[in-house]
Amino acid sequence: MLKRARRSAFALAASGALALMAVVVVPPGTAHAATCGQPTHVWWATPGGSLGGGDTVTLGPGSPAWATGVVAPNTTIYYWTTDGYFFVNGQTETAFTTTPSDGNCVVHHQNNQIYIPAQSGPIDVYASYEQWETRTWVQTYVGQIVIG
Repeated sequence: MLKRARRSAFALAASGALALMAVVVVPPGTAHAATCGQPTHVWWATPGGSLGGGDTVTLGPGSPAWATGVVAPNTTIYYWTTDGYFFVNGQTETAFTTTPSDGNCVVHHQNNQIYIPAQSGPIDVYASYEQWETRTWVQTYVGQIVIG
């Protein structure tokens, strides 16, 4: 009887160790892939259309725009320009950081409103963010705003 109890205890411990090892070998990106539901991408929603993927939009001075994207959970998007500035929270800025994405990777646009200032020339917009698929930071050209 004691021999059977030892064998049962050993079998139980071995199966627990195997279950623990199975948890360890699951690739880390798998859990994220199930929650994000779409590829990483960043853009601005504007009255002139979406600014993303290298597109060009024409906006009048004072037009609103909303920075958004799908990035790694609980991370932000850093947007910037070298050609001018934006009005963000009542300040003129050449760069700004969005609010963090939530658990499903979405940076909500309504929390990230920007206004287009009166200035001459186009504004090229860039972004830096963490891709949820690879968990690496990338920089990309978002697009160009023509002020008209």
